[in-house]
Amino acid sequence: MGKYEAPDVGTCGAIETTGRSGHRISTEWYTYSFPQKNDRQRTWGSRVPVNGQGMTPTLTYGEFWKGLRRGGRNPHDFADYVASTEVHADKTATEFKRSLTLADGAVHSTRGTVLHQDVRIAEGLHVEATTTDTGAKSTMLLSYGGAPGEGEFTLFLTAMYELRVEGVIPGSPEANAIETNYAQLAKGAAITAVEKIRLWKVEGRLDAP
Repeated sequence: MGKYEAPDVGTCGAIETTGRSGHRISTEWYTYSFPQKNDRQRTWGSRVPVNGQGMTPTLTYGEFWKGLRRGGRNPHDFADYVASTEVHADKTATEFKRSLTLADGAVHSTRGTVLHQDVRIAEGLHVEATTTDTGAKSTMLLSYGGAPGEGEFTLFLTAMYELRVEGVIPGSPEANAIETNYAQLAKGAAITAVEKIRLWKVEGRLDAP
């Protein structure tokens, strides 16, 4: 991507990548925003197809959404870097609090770290989790494709991580490491989520609590 320089409002780029099977499966995009000098906000995202070439069985929008919603309450079944989850009393049908205990593989956090998060679900659209002490957000968003001729099974999952970074200078080794690690985390999270939800369909677990 070349040397990174902080923009006034943001930049974006795209990279084609391949999955474990060798098929082209994702287009990654990155945006960077610095709304305030003392509140450096960055967002990384990766967008992958739900029903890519060679992926079976096919998942409908409703089936994938069931899995995505289930993942909001069971991220330890969803992400390898989460060891366990405790879900607290629901605020509403689509809002609740959860605590995650991290395993290996997380960025910026060590094994055993506990994250307290507020989770908000927009039905049929996304699951968003905000870490209460830092304001960092993770979002899993489901959408149809928008190109002419694409049908009802042309679905995409976008995984996004929004981070507020204090005291990190753009272009520094620390900033570059954060940029690389979170881009990889978003890519891995999206690919793993698609794989796990497809497995849940095969195992009949989409409706499991």
